[in-house]
Order: sequence, then structure tokens, then C-alpha cells
Amino acid sequence: MNLRYLIFFTVTGLGLLPLAVLLITSLPQAMVQLDNAARQETVARTQNRYTKLNAKVNCLKKSIIRLGAVPVSEDIIANPLPAHQHRMEQLISDWFDDSSQIDDIHLVDILGNETFRMSRGATGLRRIDAERFITREQDASFLQGLQLAPQEVFVGIANQAAGSLASEEQYIFYMVTPVGRSVDEVMGLVIAQVNLTTFLQDFNDSLWLLTNRQVLYAPSDIPPYTPPPAIAEDFSRPVDISIIESSTGNQVAWLPLSFNPDHRPLLWIASPVDQSASLAWKTAITRNIFLIVTITVVMVFGIAHFIASRLVTIKNEIVDGLDRILNHDEPVRFRWNGPQELKNLAHDLTGMARQYHEIQTARSQAESALRESEKNFRNLTSSAHDAIIMMDHHGDISFWNKAAETFFGYSSAEAVGRPIHKLISPRRPETGEGVSPLGIKNEGSPVHEIIGLTATRKDGTEIQMELSLSAAYISDRWHALWIVRDITERIRAEARSREQQQQLIQADKMISLGLLVSGVAHEINNPNSIVLLNTPLLARSWKSILPILDEFYQENGEFVVAGLDYSELRSQLPRLCEEIEDSARRIKQIVMDLKEYARQDSTPHFDRINLNSVVEAATRLTFNKLKNATKHFHTELTAIPDILGNRQRLEQVLINLIQNSCEALGSPEKAITITTWHDDAEDMVKLAVIDEGCGIDPQAITKVTDPFYTSKRTMGGTGLGLSVSAGIIKEHNATMQFQSTFGKGSKVTLSFAPADKDSSSHDDDHD
Repeated sequence: MNLRYLIFFTVTGLGLLPLAVLLITSLPQAMVQLDNAARQETVARTQNRYTKLNAKVNCLKKSIIRLGAVPVSEDIIANPLPAHQHRMEQLISDWFDDSSQIDDIHLVDILGNETFRMSRGATGLRRIDAERFITREQDASFLQGLQLAPQEVFVGIANQAAGSLASEEQYIFYMVTPVGRSVDEVMGLVIAQVNLTTFLQDFNDSLWLLTNRQVLYAPSDIPPYTPPPAIAEDFSRPVDISIIESSTGNQVAWLPLSFNPDHRPLLWIASPVDQSASLAWKTAITRNIFLIVTITVVMVFGIAHFIASRLVTIKNEIVDGLDRILNHDEPVRFRWNGPQELKNLAHDLTGMARQYHEIQTARSQAESALRESEKNFRNLTSSAHDAIIMMDHHGDISFWNKAAETFFGYSSAEAVGRPIHKLISPRRPETGEGVSPLGIKNEGSPVHEIIGLTATRKDGTEIQMELSLSAAYISDRWHALWIVRDITERIRAEARSREQQQQLIQADKMISLGLLVSGVAHEINNPNSIVLLNTPLLARSWKSILPILDEFYQENGEFVVAGLDYSELRSQLPRLCEEIEDSARRIKQIVMDLKEYARQDSTPHFDRINLNSVVEAATRLTFNKLKNATKHFHTELTAIPDILGNRQRLEQVLINLIQNSCEALGSPEKAITITTWHDDAEDMVKLAVIDEGCGIDPQAITKVTDPFYTSKRTMGGTGLGLSVSAGIIKEHNATMQFQSTFGKGSKVTLSFAPADKDSSSHDDDHD
């Protein structure tokens, strides 16, 4: 293939590959996400409209229930006197005149006789003569109302052509509730006719479909649609919004309108999904991809042509120059313009031509110098303090200096000719496993590295050594050169240094954590103080307005405050205020404990403290961990003397012991107990943390306070908790004793001298 086309296809492929991968992996997903976003936006908009509509229905239901419950409704049905009708007219005007959604309100007795009627005219709801008689077989609202209990409302839709409440043949939206004190005392019905167009004005851009698939209302721009799925007979739960795609690709969100307890839909509302943004994005991305591909192909072709022409020129000059160098021994000077790399190549080739003759002359001199270098090497290794060992290509020792004799205990005569790996058994110090023969890689290339190994001397003792491994060719034979240094003492010093460094790092983390806790505690205290200050004020305010609300309740009956009935709120609100104040005080106490625990104390100061208060503070700080670890946490705190100690550090010790006990439990049914008591026989104040966890391995119980010893390394344990705790206990001239039965549990006992006894011993030591 022509070089020009090879470069063109290669660069074009590499340039378009990321774009192709991006389109294949991301474009379908982006389109799906865009379609899903349009669906979700339509569902959310429809759901929001439905929520507002449902709120209107609930408001109208409450008003209809109130109308059916007032005594004047029973009076009109029993005896429609003018005074009763006038009172009812005023009541309905006050309640419903401003609501343009109500067209008619009827009161009928149980026989179907209309006793009162108000209808909306140009100036609002006005009373008209009640002259109608309703038959049970014709009017759906009347039949549904007779089946209701007091305080119940049925919402329905009916075709007036079947004969009902209005003279026009149209579908109406009605609400009906019984009038009476009980099911057996129903005197009649209140029937309210709702203007469907006004009631569903938020859905003017949607299709209204009856449950019999008859279109009630359709806007002019509604796209072709697929009707909703068949209505199920089980309406024990609300029907969800469904999005159905038609054969033409149009998507419609179907919302069932249901306002009765049986969740049976009255109407289906179809809202088209707006897919214009998705279509516009797809068109734009297709156009941009075509433009990018076209520009890329044109640019790559021009660049490929330029590069190919330049490479052909350079190739011809190099071939001509090499011919002059090798066959005619002529000096050649290459000069190329272009990138710095190309200029460097011309400079290097020119230097190679100049040095070719010099290399041929120097080769013989180098061979002589190599022999002299070997002689000097032997003299040098004899006086070196490090062991120097040479291994031939078979893995046998070919050179063994004086230092190696001292280092390993073998003389030169005993070592030379023997395999070095069998002689000193080098192995990895971290695993103790032997190593493969060192010095040659898989393909025979020399190795250059420095590694640490453990080896065995002639007398059987082990030593730590640092091996510097390199390779050399002597008389065209490969040899490995081992330079060995004893680093046993250095390894021990480094281990001690790492141990101290880890302790410093852990201490620094604890200081940083303390600063962070103090800052967070301060930020929590500010809003919590406002809660503590304002909650009693709210409680007193409620107490002050309670007589006024009670009086209103006595006059008007039950009413709603903040979504709750007043009678329920009256009994619950004082308790809620008390719970808020108690919770805020608990937050304040926890914050105080955190600030005290996180306070930095570089020089421990000993005060008179009581271990019971230390236990209470520590359990408050570890409350969440204890709650998640066990269902049976107990404290048995007795009256004990004070001790001399540092509260912050003793809390640190106790928190560490509680965390260890929580992590040792295998089940929440196992218990943790903390006890304090005064041992009269020993005159010591004691604290014990007892758990029913997994216990401590008998072989490890003597190591639990060693730095960096931990059985929870995979869980993030550092092995410093008990080590630091043991140091704190030692500072207090106290003791920490471990008792454990493996598989059954552990008990850690702390023993302190009482404050009076401890202060006397301190005074004696001072004297």
C-alpha cells in the first residue's frame, strides 16, 4: 500500500475511533435519557395538576358535608318554610357564591321530592322554585346518595340525556351526601352539580375520555393516540399514570381521575408528551457528526500527503548517505529542516559517520584496557569491606573475596565452584520463601537491582543482607556480580523508627480530629440554643391562646389546624413541645461531652474525678455504636470514692474498651456490662467492662497491649488503641487486667487508688 494512503487511513481511523466509540456507547443512552426526561416531566406536570384538582375536590367535599350536617338542611327537608329557605339561601350564598365551579345545589327528600334548589345565574347562585320530582331509576346521583352514610360524599359523572338534574343533554359532574344523623335517620340528600369545564380548566390542553372510551373533550392539537388499557375490576388501590406510545410514535400520559374511596376512575385525561426537544437534539447531533467527519477526513488527507512526501525525501537521503559511509568511507553531513527531532536525527547521523573510523581504531585499545581492568578489579575486591561474589552463567561461584569469607564463614576454596543459592540459601525476609536463581532474567538479559534478603551462614545463623546485583561480560561470558552488605542492625533501627513514626501519625490524626469535633460542636450549639430558647416560648404561647381556641371549638365544632383536627392537636402539641425541649437538651449534653473529649491536653493535669461520670460521658459518646451492636447494654454504677486523674484521657481509654467490646460481639443478643465498685479489701476503686463476645486467643492475651498488634487488620485496626490505653493507665499509677475465655467473652478491669490515698502517696514521693 502507498505510504500516503497508509498514513491517511491510520490517522483517520485513530481520529474517528473515539468519536465512533462515544456515539455507540453514549448516544443511545443519551437519547433514552432525553425521552425519559420528557416522560417524567409530563408525568410530574400531570401529577401536579391532579394534586391541585384533588385538593379542590376535597375542599368541595368538606363544604357539601357541612351543608348536609347543618340543622337547617333537616328543617327544609322536613318542612320547607320560607324562614328555613331564607336561612339556607344565606348559608349557601356565603359558602358557595364565590366558587364558580358550583352550578346547582339541590335538597331532596328520600322520596325524590326536591325541597330546595339554588342555581347559578349571571349574578351568582340564586334560589329558584323547587318543582321537580326525581325518580330513583333515572337519577344516578340520587341512587348513589341513598347508599351513603352521614359524613360521606360520592363523586360521579352522568349523562343528562338519561334524565337527571339539568335540562341540557350533557355530561355533568356531581357530588352527593346524605342529610341525617345516622344511616337509619337519613332524611334526604344534598346534591351539588359542578361545572365540568370550569372544574377541569387546568386540563384544557388534554383529551377527556369517559370510561366507555367516548371522547368528552378534545383540543384541536391533540396527536393521534392509543386508548388506555382495559379498566380492571379490582380498584382496591389507586390506578397509576400510564404512558402509552401510539403506532405513529406519539406518546400520551393517561391520568385516571378517581375521587371516591373505591378508586374507580370517572374520567381518563390524556396529556401528550412533548418530544420536540428530543427531535431537535437528534437532528442537531446528526448534522454536527457529519460536519466533524467531513472536516476530519479533509484535514487528515492533506497532512498525510505532506508527511509522506517528506518521509520519502528523508529516506532517499539516508540511503545515499549510508552508501557513502560504508562503501566509500566518505564523511557525510545531513541537513534537514523541520521539527527539532528531525534536526537531532540529522545531527546524530552526521556524528555517527564521523565516529565510525574512530570506533574501529579504539576497539583494539579497549580489549587491552579490559584485561588491565580485570586485574585492577581483583586488587580492589581484596581490600573491600563488602562481600563481593561473582557467579558464572551456570550459577556457580567463580569469585569469593576476603570479606565474603568473613561474612558467610566459608573460605574461598570451600565456596568457589559451588552453586551460590545452595551455599547460603537466600530467601525473602517478608515471606521466608526461597528465591529463584538471581542474576539472569527469562531471556538471558542482565539484571541491575538492589534487594534485601535473608541468608544462612556456615554456622547456621541467619543474617539480613542488602544485595546489589549487576552483570558483566568477561571473555564473552556472562557473569553476575553480587555485592553484599550486612544490614541486620540497620533493619532493626528502621523498624523502631517506623514504629515511632506510626505513633506520631496516629497522634497527629487524633489532634486534627479533636479540632474538627470542636468546630462541629460549636456549629451545632448555635442553632440548638435557639431551639432551647424558643420552645418554652412556643409552649407558653399555645397555653395563652388555648382558651380562645376552645371557645371557638365550642361554638363552631371541629376545625383543622396544620392538617390536624383541633381536638387531636390540643392533646398532642404540649407533648411535642416537651419532646423538642428534651431532645435539644440531650443534644446540648452530647455536644458538651464531645468538646470535653476532643479538648487538646498535651500536659495531663490530674483532678479529683468520679469514675461514674467518666462512664456516663463515654457511654453517651458511644451510644450509637452500642445501640447497633447489642440489645442488652447495662451499667451497674455504685457509690465510689473520687480518684485523681485526667477525665479526657480516661474517657479515651473507656471509649476504646467499649468499641473493642462492640466489635467482639457476634450477635445483638449478646450483652455488654460496665460496672464500678470500691474494693474494700484492696482499698481500690475499680471499673470493669464485660462482654459476651468472641474472647481473646490465649496465645495473644499477653500481646494485646503491644504497639501495632491487632486481630482486626482487615477491618481498619491500627493496633494502637490498647497500647495507648495501657500508657494512659500507667500515667495514672493504675492497672489494667485482662480476663478472657476464648469463644465466651472478656473482662477488662481497671484499678485506681482513691483520691485521698493517691494524693498522700504523691506527697510522700515529693518529700
